[in-house]
Amino acid sequence: MRTQKSTYSLFFYINKTRKDKNGNSPIYLRISVNGTKIATSIKRSINPASWDKKGFPFGKSPEVKEISNYMDAIRVKVNKIQTEFLLNETCITAEMFRAALFGARADTEATWCELMQKRIEEEKTYYLRKEKSVHAYNLCRRTLYFMECFLKENYRLSDIPARKVDRQMIDRFIQYLSSQSIGHNYIVLCLQKVKSIFEKALQYNIITSNPMVGIPLSLKLNGKRNHLTEDELNVLLSATFPEKRMENERDVFLFSVFTGLACCDAKNLTREHLVKIDGKWWIRTWRQKTDIIANIPLLPQAEELLKKFCGEDFEHLPYHTKLIPVQCTYTRNKWLKKIEEHCKLNKHLTTHVARHTFATTITLANDVPIETVSHMLGHKSLAMTQHYAKIVNKKVGRDMNNLMDRIGQSYQATVC
Repeated sequence: MRTQKSTYSLFFYINKTRKDKNGNSPIYLRISVNGTKIATSIKRSINPASWDKKGFPFGKSPEVKEISNYMDAIRVKVNKIQTEFLLNETCITAEMFRAALFGARADTEATWCELMQKRIEEEKTYYLRKEKSVHAYNLCRRTLYFMECFLKENYRLSDIPARKVDRQMIDRFIQYLSSQSIGHNYIVLCLQKVKSIFEKALQYNIITSNPMVGIPLSLKLNGKRNHLTEDELNVLLSATFPEKRMENERDVFLFSVFTGLACCDAKNLTREHLVKIDGKWWIRTWRQKTDIIANIPLLPQAEELLKKFCGEDFEHLPYHTKLIPVQCTYTRNKWLKKIEEHCKLNKHLTTHVARHTFATTITLANDVPIETVSHMLGHKSLAMTQHYAKIVNKKVGRDMNNLMDRIGQSYQATVC
């Protein structure tokens, strides 16, 4: 049976954002095989003024002629490689072309950290295009940091070829992550990013097997939605802290408690999201997760926190000024852990706990209708809000007292 013919193309280009001391930019070769593209440096550089947009050097200087001849030699070598592959009926990939061209094994060219760095660049592109949130980008960056620390502490290496990462190393990496001050779900999210780069490396024949196959990466879903009670909230409000940073993180947490904003929405909050209605400040913003508008009247506590973050004159800030100093997930959770220990709270503080507290202790327990709460939380349906609708003892007691007042002496039958 004949091997299906592969289609390939070459394109030379320069990276104008990088220049050496002479002002020259490096030249890259992009190889496309059956729609799969891979780029590599040809170890040459040229003055951008001598480079055509179509991918050719122009000019009569000896340097330009040498580069032009070298590029022609690469094209001839590619045609020769193509012929050899066809004669051997070998299925060609872009990585195989690059390896054959430059005399190096494809799988030794890519390292573990380099693969993650490429993923970071991809996530950054998605974030800048607003196709994804910044959290995926920050998670990849944090995962790379863990990888580098792990290699340095356990192997005294700054990086390692991707093909040398085996199951034993991954198991040790998981143990390393478990020793850090991060929760199970965050570890799983980091490992999911690592698994994704190995899957892509396997797809491009950079590695021959995925060392993470068979490793369970399930998040722990906590059906019990924790919230702070009124007493616990008062403890947090009245607490004094030995470090200013702890106080700042406490205030950010409390802002979510009194507004119901999710972490990403609080981070994206700017002056343009504040509007005045009937003399009262409201937050009007689109929820990042559901793309639903949330209209939230500012409670006095939230307004005081806003003044603490931005000053008394926050009304006159430029419209694109960010209001809430929200840190990355890892940093925020680390400080919240310190806060809960300092306040001796028997609750694991997270930004979700703040949002749940707004839905229960602040609103539902104080007779705010669930439809109103759903609107402020920016939920797509009332069913989503019902997950937050915990029945708290305070409300049960108050409702029963009201029932007793209404019933009065209506039922006078003697129990036999």
